[in-house]
Amino acid sequence: MRRAALNRIGRVLLAAGVLALCGGAVWAKDEGRSRKGLAVIIGNQVYEHKDIPRVDYALRDAAAFKRYVIEVLGYAEENVIHLENAKTGEMLKVLGNPDTRMSDIRARLTMQGKGTEVIVYYSGHGVPGKKGRSYLLPVDVPPSRARTAGYPIELLYEKLGELEGAASVRVFLDTCFSGSSEGGRLVTGSPVWVETALPDVAAERMTVLTAVTRTEIATWDRSARHGLFTHHLLDALYGEADGDEYGTKDGKVTAREVKGYLDRYMTPQAWLANEREQHATLTGPGDVVLTEAVGGEFLARPKLEAGAGRVVGKEEAKPAEVRTDPVAAASLEEEGLGLDREARALIQRGLGSLGFDAGPADGLFGKKTRKAIREWQRKKGFDSTAYLGQEQAAVLKEVGEAVEREAAERARRRAESERLAREAEARRQAEL
Repeated sequence: MRRAALNRIGRVLLAAGVLALCGGAVWAKDEGRSRKGLAVIIGNQVYEHKDIPRVDYALRDAAAFKRYVIEVLGYAEENVIHLENAKTGEMLKVLGNPDTRMSDIRARLTMQGKGTEVIVYYSGHGVPGKKGRSYLLPVDVPPSRARTAGYPIELLYEKLGELEGAASVRVFLDTCFSGSSEGGRLVTGSPVWVETALPDVAAERMTVLTAVTRTEIATWDRSARHGLFTHHLLDALYGEADGDEYGTKDGKVTAREVKGYLDRYMTPQAWLANEREQHATLTGPGDVVLTEAVGGEFLARPKLEAGAGRVVGKEEAKPAEVRTDPVAAASLEEEGLGLDREARALIQRGLGSLGFDAGPADGLFGKKTRKAIREWQRKKGFDSTAYLGQEQAAVLKEVGEAVEREAAERARRRAESERLAREAEARRQAEL
């Protein structure tokens, strides 16, 4: 009995020694990984209607924010709902609709249980509506219906306010509701400003940070290849805002510190780059802690590719560690290819001709296309990331072009055959 007790004590002391050697970082990280968190991350970049300009960096914004949620906050990847170019049905299903109480986010929260943190991030178009309403814009909504078929901001807050089991709710919106965007105008008419109030049931636990105030336009940071708001928001959340003259340097970043950081860096950069005013908006408790240091240090923000710069006059950041997430890297590489809708449609045709069902050749890479790309990559011996590199895209595009040429040649031969048949029939009728 005494020997067993001594063995137990020895194991405890050994574990304590390991922790001491690691500076407590291992335990802190494991503890962070066990956090009960649920996130919905939406990037709407390519809109189906030709009159709606694309949001150049929305997919990149969403991918970077997803890395933050998983790597810094420690949320399990299976608890991160990541939507690319989300349609109306997808947004209603995930976030909730006016006619039903249940939604994907509520169902997952029920499974995780009370005390779960909830985060919603959106990068894409927003539009003003009638009677002072504002909407997030799904990619399948045409301009004529933007003000009636978008996803209402007040509905978003209402549905999030109904999540009784959530320990906290944090919302980050890189969008504006002016009717215009960096890429051009979305809807006609005068812009409106709506400050949607948070529901009473969630006012104490819901914090919302948005990219603009009033009728301002959300700006892009083309050097960083991000939305200006998202670029500086991520800097702040990776620890840059800790003690940034708006708070105390204590290893914790609060919502108020993030707002102050955005005021200090994002707002002047919007003016210096575009002579445009842009002020972030904070709604809800400002003292809520959004991120914390692990083992006394903040995780360095993943290094951006060459040319990604910081605001003029801002101090250089510490060298960022390079991460080797193949899927995220492949996603960023594909984004950098600048594939337009026609090129994507050719790639889909190429996949289809090779026996991989990519769905209709509509130029929109949805789940079916991603699955086809992954299966093609696996068969060819590439990393099955579901995102294309430059050579892979060129090969599939060439196959698609060959399919189009063959189809055009078949159509030409068919038309020629029909023409000859008509002429023969005309001669026969003339002879009769």
